[in-house]
Amino acid sequence: MENLLDKIPPCPPLTPLSPPLPRGEFKGGVEGLEIRIAGIGGQGIIQTGAILALAGMYDGKNVSQASTYGPESRGTPSRTDVIFSDSDID
Repeated sequence: MENLLDKIPPCPPLTPLSPPLPRGEFKGGVEGLEIRIAGIGGQGIIQTGAILALAGMYDGKNVSQASTYGPESRGTPSRTDVIFSDSDID
């Protein structure tokens, strides 16, 4: 039986779609990037923050992710903050 996976050509190398994000400077001269995503509950705000934090960890960064949301699961304001840094995050 023929293996169809052998006929799939290799993927081309990945290239960035946009320039790198600007890097900010935190207190004490620590460099990093802070992202805040806000919206209405039920839009995937918290999940998006968790995915970004996981991607940062896979990239070898120190990551902190915190979320706030109302008592209802949908329709109330929600927010997630994600911080990426090459050094420790206070």
